[in-house]
Amino acid sequence: MTADDALRLVERVLAERGVESLSPIQRTLFQQAWCDRTYQDTALELGYEVGYVKQMGSDLWQCLSEHLGEKVTKRNL
Repeated sequence: MTADDALRLVERVLAERGVESLSPIQRTLFQQAWCDRTYQDTALELGYEVGYVKQMGSDLWQCLSEHLGEKVTKRNL
């Protein structure tokens, strides 16, 4: 499964549960994590501070965990 396929699947499941779609940076972080990219690499590529990318990643994993019913992290994605 590609990162795009996985993102479409997750967004479909979230939509079925009444969750608004992910923000553009959350989509990008999801895809980057799927491809095993580090927050450092992602921050450099996107032009953001690493701390901001980490916080957005943490928010994303919390959102997914809450709405998918199991703990989701960057490592177990």
